[in-house]
Formats: sequence, structure tokens, C-alpha cells
Amino acid sequence: MSVAGAAANWPRGVRCEMKVEKWEEALQNANLLPEYEDVLRGYVKSFDQGIPHHKVGYKTKYYTPANHSSALQVREKITESIKKEIAAGRIFGPFTRRQVNQHCEFFRTSPLGAVINGDGTLRPINDLSYPHSNSEIPSLNSFVDSDNFKTTWDDFNIVAKFLRGKIQTILIKEQINIVAKRVVSKENRADALSQGDRGGHDAQDQVAITVPEDLTGLIQQV
Repeated sequence: MSVAGAAANWPRGVRCEMKVEKWEEALQNANLLPEYEDVLRGYVKSFDQGIPHHKVGYKTKYYTPANHSSALQVREKITESIKKEIAAGRIFGPFTRRQVNQHCEFFRTSPLGAVINGDGTLRPINDLSYPHSNSEIPSLNSFVDSDNFKTTWDDFNIVAKFLRGKIQTILIKEQINIVAKRVVSKENRADALSQGDRGGHDAQDQVAITVPEDLTGLIQQV
């Protein structure tokens, strides 16, 4: 898409592919409202990332630092990813600085770069912690209170240790029944449904998953 064409494609609202009504119904049935009301609100009006309105410098209209040199090593991946997201309607652009300033008094970007994965491959990133250790120009991440967005990243070994001894039988809701289709054979699934029926559960709402022996063995070996 050309820059001129992108100007006419400026986003005018929030587009959500989620079935918000189903989410609301599920949260209501699980007695998780109004505690998780912000999830529904985010789907409709967009999510607040915790970054306040601010400016960088005096009378500046934008802050757009250059990409890291490492971004050149994954340029094709970055370009492919951007094109894919534009085609899906999840991101918009490209826009010039002037076009963005017509809608935003001030805007900023974070440089693109690349990091090395555990297997040695390169992964493109958006460096939200840039600039580092600069008191005059705070990074986007510096605005975010990490206590409000607690996230734990673990690899397979850690997750397997957590699940060991607890995963022989799992009850899941029908909304994620696709997991059952991937893990359990048709015969085991039919048997699981009958077990759920005998146990007094609604077989249409829940399904018991018996983890295959090969997966159980793999978990026990960790």
C-alpha cells in the first residue's frame, strides 16, 4: 500500500474479532464479573497499556529513533510480518510523520531490532525499553508498573514439572474442546464423555481428558 493510500485508511474505530457476547456469558457463568469487566471493555474500546499522555523534549511533535542495526538481519521477517498484519486489518499504514501528527499532537515509536532465541535463531523485537538509562527521555516500559501486569515466562521443562502428577485427568470447558480433539483419540473421548456422565457432570459442557502415555512419560522424565 502506498503512503497516499494509507492516509485514507486511518483507523476510525476498534475492530475486535472476539465474540464479546460469548466472553461476557462465560465470565458471568464463572462469577468473574465485575472483576474482569476490563477485559470486555478492552475488546470494545481497546486496552489501556498503562502509558500516560506525555511528550519528549520541548515543543516536539514526535520521537522516532532509528531502528537497531540488528533489525537488518531480520528485515525480511519484519517486512513479511507487517504485510501480513496490514492485510488482516490488525495494523494500519504506512504513515508519514505529518499524517500521524494530523491526528496526534505527539507520537513516538520504539526501534525495531533482533534477539537470539535459545536455539540460535533470530527473532524480531520492538524495543520498548529504549532508550536505556536516559533520564531525559523515558522509555515506554518505564511508564508501566510491572506489579499491575504480572507475567511469568517458563519453558517446557518448568511447566512439565508443575504439571507432573496433576495431569492424569483434566476437566475443560466446551469452549476449548479443540484441545480434546488434539490430545485424545475419538475412542478415548467417547469413553471420557461417558465417564463424565456417570460422574454427574454435564457431558455436553465438560470433557475428561486422559493424557496419552507417551506425553505422560515425557513429563515424568523431566
